[in-house]
Amino acid sequence: MFFDKRETKGFGEEGTISYNLWTDETEVPLSPNWKDIKTAIERLDGNNRSFLVLEAEPPLENAVYVQAAWYTEKTQGFFKKTREPAFYLVEVQILQSDGMRTQYALKTQNEEDIRKIFQDFFIQRRLPDLEVWENAGFY
Repeated sequence: MFFDKRETKGFGEEGTISYNLWTDETEVPLSPNWKDIKTAIERLDGNNRSFLVLEAEPPLENAVYVQAAWYTEKTQGFFKKTREPAFYLVEVQILQSDGMRTQYALKTQNEEDIRKIFQDFFIQRRLPDLEVWENAGFY
């Protein structure tokens, strides 16, 4: 868990924010730093369990987490009739004031896009412009 005294924006009190980083390989429970996150992004390799999740507590601008996975034609599902070229799928989960959660998704083939999104969330403490993201639903 990463503790920092910079201010947060969201439903929580302004003050300390902590981060948890999970990947398909391991949970990094103590102080994930930018190097840990970059390494996790570089290790996205398209296997069935290749992913990373960066969770903010309290939510950052109401975002509970940002997550990413790399999908190849092989890992896009057995029942899909058409296959897309390999892509990264990035998702942001937003906590609504009524307790519901909204998932936003973005597909990209550029690893640099992934780095920028995670860098903004972790270092700059801001969300990407979700206007260009697909609303993947509520739950």
